[in-house]
Amino acid sequence: MDEVKQLVRDAQFSDMAAATAYIYSSWETNKVIMEELMRNLCLAMVAVFIMTLFLLANIVASLFVLICVVLTLVSCVCYPRLTSSAIQANHNTDLI
Repeated sequence: MDEVKQLVRDAQFSDMAAATAYIYSSWETNKVIMEELMRNLCLAMVAVFIMTLFLLANIVASLFVLICVVLTLVSCVCYPRLTSSAIQANHNTDLI
């Protein structure tokens, strides 16, 4: 998707030109969702670490909690991929 946008931009048409298709809106939505998901997960990890550090007052225990949370997130993300039961985000954006 980004390559197509770059090709259209590099072509330097005299008028407005854009590559459009029905699926492009889903791709754009997925791109935004993934960027926001990664940002929110990183912020959540920082918040979990700071709160556990504040409540436990032990950096080693806080790191263990953080590792447990990260491993739980990894297992929740990877298990559907391994079993081929991942929900397609395209179906969600088609309903909008």
